[in-house]
Amino acid sequence: PELAAMTAAVWENFGHQVIHFNPWLPEICWGFEPLFGASADEIEAMVEVMVPIAHVEDSTWLYRITDRDIVRTVFRAAQYWGKKDRQLATLPGVAELFRKGVLATREAIESTKDRRLIEGISDVWSYPQGELAKMFRGLAGRFSFFIEDEEVARAFSRSDFTMKDIVTPADENPSNRTILYVGASQSKGDRSRKIASLLTRLITIEAFRRGDEMRLKGKCWKDIVPLWMCLDERGTYYIPEDDDAIATFRSLGVAVTIALQSDKQLDKWQGRDAAETMETNFNFYVVLGGCDLDYAQKISEEIGKHWVWVRSETRSRMYESFQLGKKKSEGEGWRKVEEPVLKPNEIMQLP
Repeated sequence: PELAAMTAAVWENFGHQVIHFNPWLPEICWGFEPLFGASADEIEAMVEVMVPIAHVEDSTWLYRITDRDIVRTVFRAAQYWGKKDRQLATLPGVAELFRKGVLATREAIESTKDRRLIEGISDVWSYPQGELAKMFRGLAGRFSFFIEDEEVARAFSRSDFTMKDIVTPADENPSNRTILYVGASQSKGDRSRKIASLLTRLITIEAFRRGDEMRLKGKCWKDIVPLWMCLDERGTYYIPEDDDAIATFRSLGVAVTIALQSDKQLDKWQGRDAAETMETNFNFYVVLGGCDLDYAQKISEEIGKHWVWVRSETRSRMYESFQLGKKKSEGEGWRKVEEPVLKPNEIMQLP
């Protein structure tokens, strides 16, 4: 918070707009309600964040697919409810619906009269009642922080800004810029991780939408207002499809700075294959001291080796068989050896 406050003051002094989104600092937090009016891509992004799926198929994989089907249908149905009652088409409103259970959710979906929505999820209602009730208890748990945490509920129940305020449209070039600070304290656990993931993913979707607009208008990244995303503590939360985003951001006029404690953090949240794709597309690495030996060894190997000349001393002693005593000879020379540009221990001692 202190760093955000200092940089925000500088930004505002230059006449730019600062948006703070930190539900746990309600006195400065702007409201953000992403559900009502969301595009199909934005809905899918929210589904992926709220119901993450394991990188490899496991015993829960099919259940998570069904969970996603339910959440996706509810999000789409919310576009109808919001026309009558705006609060129903919010993430806290959806959380309240899941808390009410299977019957209330089914009735709410069927109230839309949209045959595609109703028929698209009809198979779910044929599940055994006990299994269905368990699934909805799980969904209620996933969304519970939107209503149980009053500060989060207030932040997600009003709309003070949209993603277009953050990602400048391709045909606009305002003199003043906008910076968004997302505060997601690690002390808030899974709530923080979901909020950080949700905001980052929605910004990414808007950047992709702007990319489509750029192609239609024949513009390249030099013609638009660039977007810089700084993801601090990136290794503490999951962002769906982030490897694909990192691979294509450059052409969309998007730069990303990622701060990690260790590259192993990406393995944990994104999976090894996705983490390798992301690392391949990083242009620059800034390595600070304090890393562990394994990571220092990896960085040392990636930096590579070079040839150096080292002084060598030679000493030899030999005994003559025909006389007592010994003869000794000494000499100096130089030899060429290959060694790391930076040794692991040197990397670990960086400032």
